[in-house]
Amino acid sequence: VLYTNGMAMSYGGNWRKWMAAFRASFGISYNLNTSPYPDSRRLRPREDGWFVHVMSGPHFQNSALVYDHVGMNEAFGVHFSLGLGKYYTDYFGMRFSGAYYRGDWVTYETVGPMPCNYFAVRAEAMLDMFSLIKLAVDRDKKKSRKAEDVKPAGNGRFPKRPFFAASMLVGPEIGYMYKVDIEDVIATPYVGITGGVQAKFNLTSRFSLFIEPRFSVMPYDAPAHDYTTLNDNR
Repeated sequence: VLYTNGMAMSYGGNWRKWMAAFRASFGISYNLNTSPYPDSRRLRPREDGWFVHVMSGPHFQNSALVYDHVGMNEAFGVHFSLGLGKYYTDYFGMRFSGAYYRGDWVTYETVGPMPCNYFAVRAEAMLDMFSLIKLAVDRDKKKSRKAEDVKPAGNGRFPKRPFFAASMLVGPEIGYMYKVDIEDVIATPYVGITGGVQAKFNLTSRFSLFIEPRFSVMPYDAPAHDYTTLNDNR
């Protein structure tokens, strides 16, 4: 990463015109075309696996201003999300969603709390750890049996869904933030990371209920009061 003058984050001040920094990244790659287990029928047919979700619940902004001036009990807002996704196997899927969430980010004695609004789109990978572990256990049990003797459960093409699923979610979030202050409004786009954990109960073959504690990390730059530097916030 190459920084220009004034943008580098250093403890002693950036006296250089240019400054280089090093970063590392990691990720997960998954093949959506073939099953990792040739003797199983874990890959969903093309027409199966699609789902839509509606999610709503409380939202809380985690920041130093909230802890110092608002308080956790007064900073809760609302979160709403609508999305579309697909399971490619019984334990891996992708989900795309749009979300809106709101909360109070600072408060003043004279005017009270100031709201903060977020509008976001997300792309998340879903990994059902419960089904993945179950698959490994079942595979060990059937290891000694012949492939032609193993009959798939469910509709003959794909195993029946278990009642419970426990998934991990992670992916990018692109959004727009609108923070109201007394004399100014901080309105800026951001690119962050989002994710969470989901406990889902498959009540029928088509209907499920889930609870999903989740988070979003949103870094952004905002002008300082003297308008000569940029404050990096998160």
